[in-house]
Amino acid sequence: MKIALFKFVGVMGMAMILICIIGQTSPNKSAQQNQTDVPHTAQTEISLLKHAIAHFKQQAQADFAAVAQKVKHQPSSHVVGTYYGIDVSHYQGDLLSELSKKNRLRFIITKATNGDSEVDPMFYKNWQLVEQSDRIRGAYHFYLSKDNPQQQARHFVNTVGKWHANDIPPIVDIEAAGVSSDTQIKNLQQDLLSFLNYVEVHTKRLPMIYSNYAFAQQWLNNTEFSRYPLWIADYTKAKTPNVPNTWKQKGALIWQHSDSYQLDSDDVDFDVFHGKLSNLTGSSHL
Repeated sequence: MKIALFKFVGVMGMAMILICIIGQTSPNKSAQQNQTDVPHTAQTEISLLKHAIAHFKQQAQADFAAVAQKVKHQPSSHVVGTYYGIDVSHYQGDLLSELSKKNRLRFIITKATNGDSEVDPMFYKNWQLVEQSDRIRGAYHFYLSKDNPQQQARHFVNTVGKWHANDIPPIVDIEAAGVSSDTQIKNLQQDLLSFLNYVEVHTKRLPMIYSNYAFAQQWLNNTEFSRYPLWIADYTKAKTPNVPNTWKQKGALIWQHSDSYQLDSDDVDFDVFHGKLSNLTGSSHL
């Protein structure tokens, strides 16, 4: 925008110079005098200046148009809209390397860690690729009830390293596949709250919970979880997802409404967010 403005100012400056030249080359002559009375050299200069003004004006218009187009395709973080994303792990292979920047996806969430020691084999590459694609990125941890919650949280935080203001806050994936058969609901809730507290303290970001409706209804029926944003998995053709009782009033922040969205011939989870992007990243609360 500044470049276009400078060029516009340049056009006005050239116009002023032209006026001065005309005034200097025809002093004390009436307006009815023939143009042939103006010296030939002055006419040449005037012609060149007119050409220069036309060129700069055309270039300035092109620059303004380019800026307007760029703004059009880069919505403000404070504009309410519907945005689409996916979540990936090593199971999708090197999918993000082939992802076109023209794809309508606005955010991508990558798996970072699993339990108290495992790192997703594709995390570091995926984390970097999302940033390079100029999309909003997020990272999640797959929670295992058999592992120590504090050690899991430390492992997750240390692996990711740092969340930036424009990243989606840290996410914990809690579902039946990560819960051992001898786990009690009360114990899982206490441990998960301990995990969330550690992540919040050490990242200074309010973490998000990922789960599905059935699991959350049974295992996360504790009002303390309601302060954390919810990313709900609910595979339905309905216009809105089923929201667990704990989040009934607050609603879900992200809706994973399919586990078979096709992108470049690979099946990946398909996610939808409706609202301001600043609410998706949590930057509006920093």
